[in-house]
Amino acid sequence: YQRRVRGLVQSALDGYNVCIFAYGQTGSGKTHTMQGPIDPASQFRGIIPRAMEQVFKTSEDLAEQGWKYVLTASFIEIYNENLHDLIGSGNEKIEIKLVNEKKREVEVTNIRSVIVQNTFDVHELLLKAKQKQDCSRH
Repeated sequence: YQRRVRGLVQSALDGYNVCIFAYGQTGSGKTHTMQGPIDPASQFRGIIPRAMEQVFKTSEDLAEQGWKYVLTASFIEIYNENLHDLIGSGNEKIEIKLVNEKKREVEVTNIRSVIVQNTFDVHELLLKAKQKQDCSRH
């Protein structure tokens, strides 16, 4: 995390668009790399929990300087070339749209975003997403 991801998360905090994309065949460890084990205190936490720790730590540090944040989380998965909202109802058609060609801005439509206030909230959403992910593949 320190060598590969920390700088990307800092860039996102600085206002740049960042994407961390896990790609590979079934069973290659993408989910484990991104989420890690269920135990949020594990030294083997995945990229998502570690990134959220960094985001919340930065927001706490900046709150002391008067900054205010509202943080939201959404979880999507691309599986067999289909988009899945892992915390939404699953009834909406999800699309990736180019909303500003000049600025190359994209938007994912019809996904659920949830306000998160701490890493525990994110952990709970990860558990919900994992359950839905497991169910959608069977």
